[in-house]
Amino acid sequence: MKLAIIIGVSEYENLSDLKACDHDVILMKNLINQVSKYDEVLVINGELNSQETKDKIINFVQKYRKLISDENKKVSELFFYFTGHGYYDNNEFYFLLSDFHDSHLNKTSLQNSELDNFFRALAPELMIKVVDACQSGVKYIKTDIEDSMKKTLDLSGDSYNKCYFMYSSKLNQSSFADDNFSFFTRSFIDSITSYEGYSIRYKDIIDYIADDFKDNDSQQPLYIVQAEFTETFAEIQPELKNRLLSLISQVNENLAENALKTNESNGESLVDLIKKDAERYCSDIEVIKELLNKIYGYAEGFNLDSFTDFYNVTVKKFNGYRNLPKIDVIASHMDQDQEGYFVDIEREKQEETGLISSWVKSYRDVPINFTINVGDLPYKTISINAEEKYPNLDRYNCTIIYVFSRVTIKFFYFYTKYDLRSWDNYELNSHFKWLQITKGLLQEKDVLDTVNYILQGFKKYVEEETNNKINLIKGEFEAKA
Repeated sequence: MKLAIIIGVSEYENLSDLKACDHDVILMKNLINQVSKYDEVLVINGELNSQETKDKIINFVQKYRKLISDENKKVSELFFYFTGHGYYDNNEFYFLLSDFHDSHLNKTSLQNSELDNFFRALAPELMIKVVDACQSGVKYIKTDIEDSMKKTLDLSGDSYNKCYFMYSSKLNQSSFADDNFSFFTRSFIDSITSYEGYSIRYKDIIDYIADDFKDNDSQQPLYIVQAEFTETFAEIQPELKNRLLSLISQVNENLAENALKTNESNGESLVDLIKKDAERYCSDIEVIKELLNKIYGYAEGFNLDSFTDFYNVTVKKFNGYRNLPKIDVIASHMDQDQEGYFVDIEREKQEETGLISSWVKSYRDVPINFTINVGDLPYKTISINAEEKYPNLDRYNCTIIYVFSRVTIKFFYFYTKYDLRSWDNYELNSHFKWLQITKGLLQEKDVLDTVNYILQGFKKYVEEETNNKINLIKGEFEAKA
C-alpha cells in the first residue's frame, strides 16, 4: 500500500493568515491524485482545529494499522506534505495549527516527534516528508539552530528504513510566498512540469529545488536523505504536466482578475496604489519617539495583581545593550535580516575552530552587538524586575528591546530569573530564549497590544514560577509534619 497525507493551514486565530497555502494544497492534491500510485490520500486544509486535525490523522493511521494487522499488508510508501506556519525549539519541530497559541504550544500544534510516532505504527518502507513551513509571528531566536535541527531530523530519519525529508528553509531563515503560492511548493511542482524524462526520482526533485534556490541567500532548503537515490516519485505523463500548468495559470489569472476588479471598483490608478502603499511608511521620527514613550507608559503600568504581596515591580529604561546576556544572538539575527532596519552591526575577529595549516590560523568576523543608528531616542531597552519581598522567593526579569524600519517595528524579549552570585549580587540567568514579534510601525493599536501580550506573558511566567515555589515549600512543611 502507498498512502499520502496533505495538510495545509491557511487561517490562524493568533498568527497571520497564509493565503498561498490554499493554493499550495490544490497543487499538491492534484499532483498526488494524478500520479495515481497512492491507495488513499488524506487531505486536511483551511482552518484546522488542533484536536480535530490530530483525530483525523490518528483515525487514518489506525485504519491502515488494522489492515496491516488483519490482512498482513505492508505500507511501501508514506508521503506527508505540510504547508503553513511552523518553528523549531528545544530539539523539536512544530507544525502550527489554526488555533495555535504559544502558551499552549504542544496542544495547538503537531510535533514532528508526535507524527513520527504515528507513522512508525505503519512501518513504511519509504517515508517522505515535504514541509513548506513559514515562520510564525512569535519566533525563538537561537544560535546554532541549523545544526541542532539537522541533528533532530537525522534522528527522525533513523526511525525509518528509508526516507527523504525536504524542508523549505533553514530554521534561521524564513520561507517565502506571494499571494499565489509558497515558493518552495511551487519549485517542487516546477520540478515535475519541467522534467524532460519519463520517470522522476525524489533525488531529481531535490536537485531541481537545490538549483532553483542556490542563489537565494534568504531561503535555503534543508534535506535529509537516508535512501539509495533510486526511489521513484512518479511517471510523468503529458496529462499530468498540463493539469498542473493549467492550475497554476488559473490561480494566477484569478488573482490578477480579482486585483484588477478591486482596483477598477475603487477607481484606483497606479499612482493611487503607490499612494496607498506609502501610507504604511513613517516619515517623521517624532512619531516613533511618541510611540516609544507610549510603550514605556504601558510597561510602567505593569503589575502582578494578586501576586503583589510577594513582589515589588520596578521598571527601568536604558540606552544600550552592553550588559544584556546573549545580545550577540540578536546581532547575528539582525546581520541576516537588515532589510530596511536602522541598525549597525558590531563585529570582532574570532579564530576558526580548525587551522588552514599547522602555522596559519583562520579568522572570521562575528557579530557581537548592534546599535540603532538613529539618535536621540527615549531609550533602547526596557527592563522590568519582579523583586522578591521574602528571601525564600526568586527574583525575575522581563527585558524588551526593539529595532525599526520605516514600515515595521520588531520586538525582541525574554523572561528569566536572577541568580544570586554573592551576598547581594544578582545576575540574570542566561538560560532563556530570545523571542521576537514584528508589527507595522504605524499600527499603533497592534503595537501596544503586542506590548501588552509580552507583559501578560511575563505575569504568567512569574505566577507559574511562584506557584511551583509555593508547592515546594508546602511539600517541605508537610514532610516535616
